[in-house]
Amino acid sequence: SIIGAVEKERNYGHSKNLFLSDVITSIDQFNKDAYLYFATIERSQTSFAPKTFIAFSPYDVLNKKKTLNLAKGDLIKIYTNKEIGLIINKLNEKNIVPTPDLEILNSENNTSTAGSLNELIKSLIVSVEGEVASPGSKLIAGTYSLQKTIEIFGGFTKRANKKDIYISSPKILDENIILD
Repeated sequence: SIIGAVEKERNYGHSKNLFLSDVITSIDQFNKDAYLYFATIERSQTSFAPKTFIAFSPYDVLNKKKTLNLAKGDLIKIYTNKEIGLIINKLNEKNIVPTPDLEILNSENNTSTAGSLNELIKSLIVSVEGEVASPGSKLIAGTYSLQKTIEIFGGFTKRANKKDIYISSPKILDENIILD
């Protein structure tokens, strides 16, 4: 099934080689308020294994940069911009520290998975501050260039000094995540 910020929630028939790109084929499938940089697949495992949550970017699927093989019973959830904002606010209110998935950036398939939605969300928060139109934090499932990341945050303001950009990325030091 595909639910959330789509024009029509629906069940899709499952076949052996069904891919996410077979289900998500057009921007017209999404509501105007759909957030295109983070969505999830909730995958039920066997009765012995818990659910798995898989993050993906509808933007990447639409642009043929990413697809995933779907399994029988997968639930695809597309979030609204408002829902993403509420998720980020809830994390901030609870002082939950993001735990970025540092391994994912270096892996070939760069697909984030987790045993719970909260765990997945904490691993995919990106923050941009300074002279961008919408500074703050967002959920981003995918690997994007600096230019595309700045676009996701609304682009530079007129006051931005585009030659003076500081990038801070997490590093693991003695099993602790620190900002570099």
